[in-house]
Amino acid sequence: ILESDSNTISNNTNNNDTYGITLISSQFNKLTYNIADNNKQRGILISNSNFNTLTNNVAQDNNNGISLSYSNSNTLTNNTANNIYNGISLSYSNSNTLTNNTANNNYYSGISLSYSNSNTLSSNTANNNSFNGFYISSTNNNTIINNTIEGNKGRGLTLVNSNSNNIANNIITKNSKG
Repeated sequence: ILESDSNTISNNTNNNDTYGITLISSQFNKLTYNIADNNKQRGILISNSNFNTLTNNVAQDNNNGISLSYSNSNTLTNNTANNIYNGISLSYSNSNTLTNNTANNNYYSGISLSYSNSNTLSSNTANNNSFNGFYISSTNNNTIINNTIEGNKGRGLTLVNSNSNNIANNIITKNSKG
């Protein structure tokens, strides 16, 4: 979906392609109940797109699950990104809200933020990932609350070169390195 606004994309299955569902330079779209699996790159890619809502989508067995790049003020709720390299990743993306998403059994991290500021991550689950539950790098002023980060083979929560983040009331347990 390229340069398209105010659309509803619902109940679709996209598999065995290079990319699953892609929004580029698109605003105010709603993605609900879609499945993107077994794609060579990303299950769902949001790039240069703002004010979109992703709810109840599944991205699994892709190279990457749900990726936001240069995308601001999006809302992700009740999505699942399992069995891939990175579950949910934000890069250069600000003021997004991630609530009640699941990112388990991924090769690298469940949820990662890089160069992304003023995001809110609450009530998400990142369990049994091979390296990190949450990987937070070069990000500032994020709120990370009430998440469950458990049984990751590396660190539960990694924070690198990041300042003024509010990290509270998370369950971080049974990770190899804390």
